[in-house]
Amino acid sequence: MTMKGHIPVLCSLIFLICWNNSYGQGNLVIDEGTVLNISEGTAFTIRNTHLINHGDLTSENSTLHLMTRTGDINLEGNAFSVANLAIEAREHTVNLATTLEVREELKLVSGILDLRASELLLGESSGRITGESNQNRITASDGGEIVKIAELISPNRNNPGNLGIEITCSENLGRTEIRRGHIPSSLPAGMSVARYFRVIPGAPVSQNVQLRFYFLDAEKNEETEKHQIWKKSRNRWQSLKTEALSAPTDPMSNWVSGIDFELAPQYIVGPEQQLEESLGSIPSAFTPNADGVNDYFEIPWIQNHPEAQVSIFDRWGELIFRETGYHRTPWNGKHKGKTLPSSTFFYIIRFPAGKAPLKGKISIVR
Repeated sequence: MTMKGHIPVLCSLIFLICWNNSYGQGNLVIDEGTVLNISEGTAFTIRNTHLINHGDLTSENSTLHLMTRTGDINLEGNAFSVANLAIEAREHTVNLATTLEVREELKLVSGILDLRASELLLGESSGRITGESNQNRITASDGGEIVKIAELISPNRNNPGNLGIEITCSENLGRTEIRRGHIPSSLPAGMSVARYFRVIPGAPVSQNVQLRFYFLDAEKNEETEKHQIWKKSRNRWQSLKTEALSAPTDPMSNWVSGIDFELAPQYIVGPEQQLEESLGSIPSAFTPNADGVNDYFEIPWIQNHPEAQVSIFDRWGELIFRETGYHRTPWNGKHKGKTLPSSTFFYIIRFPAGKAPLKGKISIVR
């Protein structure tokens, strides 16, 4: 079925496109130059039908209802925006092959919404997801992401868009962009869950941020027993000390919680890694050549000791670098702004009272 011209859907009744119900899916094509306007108060239901938008699909305070009982359906063509979207796909999948904005509520009644490689935009004021479960959920098989922008003013367990990330911070984070994707990552301790978050604050962050991440049983790696938050910072994965871990009886309530001193470019939940706070866990060399890999002298567990002081000396005992709060500003292989040549240096890590200092060697390799 092809629609042409300006087609308003004005009535408050359900408008059904429902041919081939027993034998497969039809196509609803909005032709180029055509405007399909779903007017206020209207429920526009498409059943067992692919939606191909080559024109302009608009929606006021209304609902686009996608239903299928006979197989997967596709949304493709031009980007479009709706006020509300309800998906009732039973055991089937709705595949997204275009940019879709949902300004108010995306309700998952049943089935899977696969973003593929596309973006799902949630309205800034009140866009949200409801009804997610192990059976009814959003995935993104080709790297697509859910995008939510929210104004976070001293957030207290704010969960923007109901994406499954709670943020608490005493600072104003400003207009913050949050992205959720579903591609698992290979971490130093094993494979992650199939859900990650990117957080881009609108203002600089100088205070600690309390984070809680929710995930589904369907997104877990079956080989993982205990989970931990991991962050990608300076192009490498680092584990965060997990403050709390749920022991759920409800598979919907899996969560981990931790504190970070910044908002990293990407977070994911993966297997727990216990790092021994000893010389053996500290690298013996790094390569500060600005290629984004191993450019800093990283001490894996140092963020557990924010008051520790790290001092670095050359072979003649001259102080090259000293920093308290080393987790924020690790050494980049420079002294007074100048690049140092390949050589071996010596470090001392001094902790607050109660823990003996650690001394070791670190080499620059160029």
